[in-house]
Amino acid sequence: MIVAESGKNPLSFLGTRLGRVGLAVSATVYPQTNIPLANEPMQPSFDALTTLANISSTIERISILLKNGGGNQSLDETSKMIAAEKAKALTTFTLINTVVLISAAMIGIYGSLNK
Repeated sequence: MIVAESGKNPLSFLGTRLGRVGLAVSATVYPQTNIPLANEPMQPSFDALTTLANISSTIERISILLKNGGGNQSLDETSKMIAAEKAKALTTFTLINTVVLISAAMIGIYGSLNK
């Protein structure tokens, strides 16, 4: 099943490849630059924003998958089994990745608050 890479809202767009690239480049090039009005360094703030955006785009994609009944029901049995295994592996990876990203963001936020 193909899911649009643009996201449905600005937050989920930042969780797509293009959005993550923009945030990562900004955070890497200007890690100590403070965000105007927030007076916080860009890197931990953008890392936290990337984490929230990844979660948002993941939720969007999972809801599309569930809304469509898990994909194309006209597949043969072997293809359905392969698709089910891929879905299980992707779900496991997504959960692990989300936990790692949230943990990294929390460490970054904690570190920036305790300077």
